[in-house]
Amino acid sequence: MAKFSLETAIGTWRRELQVAGVNDEARRELEDHLRSSVERAIDAGEQVEQAFARACVLLGEPVVLGEEFTKETNMNPWSKLVGIVVAVAAIWLVLFLEGLHAEMLLQWPPLLLVLGLCAGGLVASHGPKRAWRALSVAFGGRRPPLGEIAELREVCRRGHRLAYAGGVLQAIFGAIGICSHLDQPSLIGPWIGDILIGLVHAVVVAELGFATMERWIARPAPDAGVVA
Repeated sequence: MAKFSLETAIGTWRRELQVAGVNDEARRELEDHLRSSVERAIDAGEQVEQAFARACVLLGEPVVLGEEFTKETNMNPWSKLVGIVVAVAAIWLVLFLEGLHAEMLLQWPPLLLVLGLCAGGLVASHGPKRAWRALSVAFGGRRPPLGEIAELREVCRRGHRLAYAGGVLQAIFGAIGICSHLDQPSLIGPWIGDILIGLVHAVVVAELGFATMERWIARPAPDAGVVA
């Protein structure tokens, strides 16, 4: 009888999770839990094979884990849009309750800088078709092959960085504006406001936009295959 190998058993268990549709990030987290449970059982005096079997029972069958994970991450486009609307509405509500002008978020120059830099940077880096493909898949389009998913996630990461770069540029432009109008104190306040609004736009576009899109693109597929 072949000697039990913990690493071989974990490798098989990991592949079963992948077949069940659990993505890389979730598999790593589940594996950490599995290994910790096995180590605790071994420290308590159990044999390695028994410790592994007990840990698997505690975590649940890979198929069940895959079903639960798919339920949590495969949302329809309307659910995604509702989430974005709720987040933006929360920002507006806070501004209103604090006595600020909610319409300040609609100032076009800072927003245009952030969106323009993202659009231009993505087209220059990946081309318009690839950028549009990432948006389409994120909002429920037909799931691409695993190799393309990695490329589309890189599009989102690029957009994430570009959004923050837009906020930094707005801050630089605002600083230049302030330095250029030191003899006109009444203009300094609006320039500071533009800097802050630009930073808000950068955070919203990066985190609520591109980071969320990457999460949607990485959602598991019910028919995910095994990668050697």
